[in-house]
Amino acid sequence: MMERALRHHVDGWVRNKADGSVEALLQGERESVKAVVEWARIGPPRASVSSVREQELTAHPREAGFRILE
Repeated sequence: MMERALRHHVDGWVRNKADGSVEALLQGERESVKAVVEWARIGPPRASVSSVREQELTAHPREAGFRILE
């Protein structure tokens, strides 16, 4: 996801959760964020994506760059 986010100039973060799911915060131009979300619906090679849930946040501090959280 980081490569896609950087390619589309999307800021935020991504992390793997203990239950095997992935959580991400994406910020940027609407079309750029949409492109990263559409990629996430398929995922990287060997990934098994069963669903993607989106939630729009209106009051979140702006992230600078994109990073992987541990």
